[in-house]
Amino acid sequence: MPLQQIYFVLCLCNTYILSCASSAGASTRQHHRSTMSTTSNDLLTQAKKNKATTVVDGYTYFNLTPPLDLDKTYPLFEERGFNLIVQTMHDGIDSKSANIDKSQYMAIHQVMYAFTQSNAEDMYHKVKQTMETYVSEQVLPALQSLTGVRLLHAFRARWHNHVFMSCWMSRFFSSMDKPLQSLFGNKAYVCTASMTLRTFFSHGYTRLSSGFLNHPVVNALLEEITKFRNTQEADMTLIADTVGIIQHLGAISTTNHIKLVVADNKEFKSGTWKSAPALLKYTDLSIYRNDFETLLIRRTGDYYRKKSLVWISMDTVR
Repeated sequence: MPLQQIYFVLCLCNTYILSCASSAGASTRQHHRSTMSTTSNDLLTQAKKNKATTVVDGYTYFNLTPPLDLDKTYPLFEERGFNLIVQTMHDGIDSKSANIDKSQYMAIHQVMYAFTQSNAEDMYHKVKQTMETYVSEQVLPALQSLTGVRLLHAFRARWHNHVFMSCWMSRFFSSMDKPLQSLFGNKAYVCTASMTLRTFFSHGYTRLSSGFLNHPVVNALLEEITKFRNTQEADMTLIADTVGIIQHLGAISTTNHIKLVVADNKEFKSGTWKSAPALLKYTDLSIYRNDFETLLIRRTGDYYRKKSLVWISMDTVR
């Protein structure tokens, strides 16, 4: 089954599970075995009532016995959830051979839902740490080794991976947002999707510029623009995509309540998900203006001053 169709099925299943979240009472936040078992049963009952296409008991699927603790639960997610996301990206997000066991997805989601009702803060910090480590150890070194147009291609690919990853992390941990908002308040809490995207900015883009007067991505982008001005071969799609990513960086660096990165599963079928259209409503062009626009205007002025001298010297009109 193509990955795009898998997305549709998974989102349908996820919708059925999430529909019962609002009915979970305050008792689900107690640290008792009976409460955790009730939460698991409630999820299954609601999924069956809604006629979900796949109904899975996460505890049975993974041979778990509640109550769970962080030392057991998070390694389970890392091994069966996070590594699955990374492997899918490694195989190629657009690969039609990329498949996923939806029963495994449903089982992970159910266990994460039950656990985060009473352990949301601990789980949140572990997820954040994992994302920061992934960007620091996998994304940043890969970008640091490149320059020019190769850097732009890699930067765009890594951003697409991060958009993809933020969608999955939101699906696995969507139940974590509500308890933490209650605990910290809306202003202090950073939603799972926002947190995932922000690691790309804080531990990838920002650290990539360390030791440089101008950001390497911006320099490579301006070089490609100069090629176009000189009528040399230039990748205009790559230029447009990179500018779009830089525009998004302002929003993900400051907005705490991004919950949807891909608003509609039709975006996966059409391929428009890669431009993260759901982020367009979050307007913050600070990174774009400070890192790119200011330098673009200055270098454009320098370019045409030099060109004008050449044009004047070549003018044969009397």
